[in-house]
Amino acid sequence: MLIGIDLGTSTCKAIAVNGDGEVVAKRSRDYPMINRRPGWAEQEPAEWWRATDEAIAELAAALPRGGREVTGIGLCGQMHGLTALDADGNPLRPAILWNDQRAAPQCEWITERAGGLPGLLRMTRNRMLPGFTGGKVVWFRDEEPELFRPADVDYIHSPERISRMKNVISINGGVELDLMGQENAESAGSRQLSGTGGQLDFLEGAFRSEGGKGFICLASTHKKKDGSLKSNIVPFIPGGSTVSAPRTMIQYVATEFGVARLSGLSLKERAEAMASIARPDFREELLRYAAEHFA
Repeated sequence: MLIGIDLGTSTCKAIAVNGDGEVVAKRSRDYPMINRRPGWAEQEPAEWWRATDEAIAELAAALPRGGREVTGIGLCGQMHGLTALDADGNPLRPAILWNDQRAAPQCEWITERAGGLPGLLRMTRNRMLPGFTGGKVVWFRDEEPELFRPADVDYIHSPERISRMKNVISINGGVELDLMGQENAESAGSRQLSGTGGQLDFLEGAFRSEGGKGFICLASTHKKKDGSLKSNIVPFIPGGSTVSAPRTMIQYVATEFGVARLSGLSLKERAEAMASIARPDFREELLRYAAEHFA
């Protein structure tokens, strides 16, 4: 049994689906939108929690085993909004939703700072629209300075601080992973694609968190210039490529073919687990390499 939760703009919808894709039960709970001025759209984050809690409780009660048969939960939510939190994780103000239009002047300011629309498009390939979060952050800074106290990056990314929270879930992407679970998140060979950002910090924080889990999520393949597919699960990270995260730090790897739990596994077991979530076309080759190299 699977549960899907959609935290929408006005309603939290929860649905339970069995293994055959049949809807077993569904429940929903509404929450109000706050429109203090024309063009403004806000909500209290506490209302999201209340609606989700009530919808899930009713949904579970409607299931044959009271929810004990649920094997997975999927979550999707509203589009880009601004939910400002204090150091303890409590909301500082009502959330500014994706459909809020107050930040139009700030979006114009951002566009000018980027060198006008041509400059902005060169950097982002997109216009700065009032619904996006960037303009909302600048509005927050300009209009509510008494609340706007951005934390230092060293505070936000502190593995020690992250680890003090229970059940931290860290979700990051990658370029490729090898059969041992080592990850390349930065390069194609020696060609730099990106940086690590906060990936290592959050992987370590989740690893040290009580009940925490660190996930690397990626598509099992990518398409090459000639149209053929190349596996993103590889026997080994090629020479010249970066190793962005060590195997000892990565607990789970997920592709569209499943989830490999790597913690506590031997190299051979890791290789078999990683091959199991590769695209089926590539599994035989990966398992053959594993049999030859991991005793």
